[in-house]
Amino acid sequence: MALAGGGRFGRGAFTLMWVGVTGDLDPMRTLHKALRRELKHAGFPYDERPWKPHLTIARPGNRIPRADLDADRAELNEYTGPTWPVRELFLVRSHLGPNPSYERLTNWLL
Repeated sequence: MALAGGGRFGRGAFTLMWVGVTGDLDPMRTLHKALRRELKHAGFPYDERPWKPHLTIARPGNRIPRADLDADRAELNEYTGPTWPVRELFLVRSHLGPNPSYERLTNWLL
């Protein structure tokens, strides 16, 4: 796998910057489809947007001018990092607010 490319999700106070994940994504894609299927079967809500493997790198919100975010996004689009083997995937819940935190929910060996 490698980190490459990137972009922005959200708007205004909810803007975040991300870097993309590339490489052999088939094991994670299979896991994602199975997880969505199980959530649907159990009647739990889930995000229906297309799957976009990424790493959140910043939550600038609306504290940074749009032109600066666009410049950062352009830089991310040119970025390709080194490759490395991925052997484990963690599902993490974001707890947003004045003091954001992240909680590991579970993990899978790939």
